[in-house]
Amino acid sequence: METVIETKNVSKNYGSAAVLKNIDLVIRAGELTAVMGPSGSGKSTLMNVLSTIDQLSGGEVWLEGKSLLDMNKKALRQFRQERMGFIFQDYNLQDALTVKENILLPLSLRKFGTAEMEERLTTIAQALNIEGIMDKYPNEISGGQKQRAASARAIITNPAIAFADEPTVRWIQDRLPNCWSSWPA
Repeated sequence: METVIETKNVSKNYGSAAVLKNIDLVIRAGELTAVMGPSGSGKSTLMNVLSTIDQLSGGEVWLEGKSLLDMNKKALRQFRQERMGFIFQDYNLQDALTVKENILLPLSLRKFGTAEMEERLTTIAQALNIEGIMDKYPNEISGGQKQRAASARAIITNPAIAFADEPTVRWIQDRLPNCWSSWPA
């Protein structure tokens, strides 16, 4: 299997506090990897470093064989947009956008056509049972609905790598096994 994420001696410090120390990790295509530990143990920090949201203090990270150290900010941003999906702990839904607009945002930024955006939205909304909340705003829906909307936004681009900062991946995987099999990568 192809290696999607690999790390060697990754560390992350905040001031004098070492949060991550010498992390070596290999994740291959198709694997579901869970990082578990108590609150404050560095799980979110590791995800943020691996997803290029945060810079590492030491070591090296390769995503799909590309070293993060060799990528400038523009290349990292483009890689995130084209190859990654994110489900954040606090959802990160935009309050001024409807659920539909929030979910379609990554496709809009990448200038997908309207027909393909609607097709993907319909498929994911049905699979996650959120068709009825598309015109609502985040403050009008429940926490579970926000989580499903954030999950839909994360996977609508058919990312090669999906990061979830809460244990929702299994729920999504069970409901969307072949949701985007006909969509181009």
